Amino acid sequence: MTQSLSATAFTEAVLLVENDPEIVRHYQRKIANDGVEILEALRISDARRKVSELVDQDVQTIVVLLDLMFDEHDTEEGLTFLRELKRLDPFKEARWNVVVLTGADDPQTKAEVSSAGIRAFHTKPADPELVMQDIRYYLGKETSVASSLLEIVHVDNETGQMDVRYRTSHGANVRCTLDWELAPLEARVAGGSFWLDVSKHFEAGRAVYRSSGRLVDAAHDADFFKEFLD
Repeated sequence: MTQSLSATAFTEAVLLVENDPEIVRHYQRKIANDGVEILEALRISDARRKVSELVDQDVQTIVVLLDLMFDEHDTEEGLTFLRELKRLDPFKEARWNVVVLTGADDPQTKAEVSSAGIRAFHTKPADPELVMQDIRYYLGKETSVASSLLEIVHVDNETGQMDVRYRTSHGANVRCTLDWELAPLEARVAGGSFWLDVSKHFEAGRAVYRSSGRLVDAAHDADFFKEFLD
């Protein structure tokens, strides 16, 4: 296990902030072949020290895989660390990329971490391949994200569908129509928001998109959203 930064200069790092050693080892093995520095922190106090090392080394791209629950029923320690990280260095968009992996699934926690500018949210037990897709995307080694924050624009109670908006991994704002069952019950109102593993739930990477008031069928691929108009 990597306990401190290596003597060799590097530009990318993954910090695993997780109190379950088995989960730490699992993601260490998955990340090991990507040629990036891997640091672990089984306690928040360890995570603070690792962050200081990363700042001192001026590492340019950092992905933090963050568990929020370091107490069985309490997320406060993890949320406090996230707030500290947001204020740090400063919290540069291109430098600190937080991917949350946690058992906390309540709306209040999701709202707080979303406002802190995290990149992705995964609820345990999560699909490791989707978590890795987000980690590798923010390391520049993947072409699309798995998890995305969707904002509900409109809910149609008759059809059971909702118009949602989200920012793609390419930085574009996209609006699409989805079944409302994909959203938690408390979020199914205009202005509500929820996290979704878009690469998992969009069947074959396809969905219906609205463009200039017209319905178009768009393919979600590595290059971009290629629209096929009637």
